[in-house]
Amino acid sequence: MDLETYIAGKQARRGAGNPQRVKNAAWEWMVRTGEIPYAALMNLGGDGSDFESKPDWCFSRFGMSLTHLPDGRRIYVAGEHEDWYDPDFFIYNDVIVRRDDDIEIYAYDESSFPPTDFHSATLIDTEIVLVGSLGYPKNRRPGVTQVLALDTESYAVRRIETSGDVPGWVHRHATSFDPETRLLSLRAGLVYQGGESSLSLRRNLDEFELDIESLMWRKTTDTSHWRQFQVRYQDRNLLGIGFELRDSGARLLSEYGYEVAEWFDADYGFVETEDELEDRDYEAELRSNMCRIVVEGVPVAIIDEYDSMSVIIEGALAPNTVDDLLQNMKRLVKTLGGRRPSVHELSQL
Repeated sequence: MDLETYIAGKQARRGAGNPQRVKNAAWEWMVRTGEIPYAALMNLGGDGSDFESKPDWCFSRFGMSLTHLPDGRRIYVAGEHEDWYDPDFFIYNDVIVRRDDDIEIYAYDESSFPPTDFHSATLIDTEIVLVGSLGYPKNRRPGVTQVLALDTESYAVRRIETSGDVPGWVHRHATSFDPETRLLSLRAGLVYQGGESSLSLRRNLDEFELDIESLMWRKTTDTSHWRQFQVRYQDRNLLGIGFELRDSGARLLSEYGYEVAEWFDADYGFVETEDELEDRDYEAELRSNMCRIVVEGVPVAIIDEYDSMSVIIEGALAPNTVDDLLQNMKRLVKTLGGRRPSVHELSQL
């Protein structure tokens, strides 16, 4: 790859069909190398004058799904690159097909395939069913669950309209499919409820099933009597107490009269992708920032969310017991972080 060819084709863009086959040497090179735009320019001999305000296309993404097909194809779908403040931030609506060293890239118009990230991808017959997304704020629809189907032969994408007890605008979840019952199961994840603050997201505490024949959702659990809170600093700075929760945090919990019953992993809450797990020491980090205590016989989950602490009461507690618990959680966060926190309840829709 030479610098001139890369610069000519590097910009990210939407498609004009469903699908539109894209032959772009720069994009295909990015898939093969896994480079990010800045490193790609530098390695090809570029400098600051080669940067533009528009995002450059990238294959290194968060929230991109990978599906292995029986014939050896690997299907990568959408995802996002970087965070909203980065000039290369972009939520993709494309499909990359790899078979051995062959690469095919398909782009789509947004009406057929909206920008999608942190979805799940489940192979059902000859389609990959894509459930959920975080997406751009303007595209989020609280109370609705985005469901799309990608045809593995034509690569066309179709929307699937579902009904019933839908999970909501969910992302970072997990799905599985039972070919005998024809049921797609969904668990975990984060649900967008509206607004732009971090309080607009709550953890999905329930499990759901989608009947692929009737396209009807059914909730298979009942957590309506559970309560979910966030403890956060009033200036919204990061808590960063994860690695202290197991040590200093556990000692403080004991002083408040609570003993840690268990440390647990990401099966409760959002499900992380393989790439994210490879980026860090999965076991060490997760087991130090998620625990359960038991209050008057009721399990209470405590999770460091990095910009807040979740407190999930997994049952019914008396109001005064809840108040005491939350005051102690504020004390815990203040002691570990040194600033005054506040408590917010996240209601389930």
